[in-house]
Amino acid sequence: MSLTNDGGSAPADAVAQLTDLRAVNLQLQATIDRLRGELEATAAATAAAVQRAQQAFTDEIRQLKETAAVLRETMETQAATAAASEQAVRANAENDLGQLRASVSALRTELENERHRGEAATAASVAAMQQERTTLHDQIQTLRGKLETIA
Repeated sequence: MSLTNDGGSAPADAVAQLTDLRAVNLQLQATIDRLRGELEATAAATAAAVQRAQQAFTDEIRQLKETAAVLRETMETQAATAAASEQAVRANAENDLGQLRASVSALRTELENERHRGEAATAASVAAMQQERTTLHDQIQTLRGKLETIA
């Protein structure tokens, strides 16, 4: 499209060129409007996708926080239960240990008493045996004295 005069009618050529330029301009404007519309649609779709992704991430973060809170509460509950259980076991062990110590002490006392009774019984038996020996010895001496007088 040239605006030079190449032998035709200049005003008709200028009008034709202007008409062509207007048609090209209209096509360009339509293309620009179409591209603008596509760009706006793509921007809106991208913004919606970003918003959906942000919402998904927000939901996931919220769920992770809730899960972490539940896990923390569960762990704290288990720790408290374990501590209470350990304390109960220790208290029972201390109680059992006290009972065992008392039983051992009672058995020692009983053993000592039995030992003393045994010693006393042995001493009484030895004394009785000694007494009987002395009595028998005296009887033997008396019988020897009688035998010697008879003989």
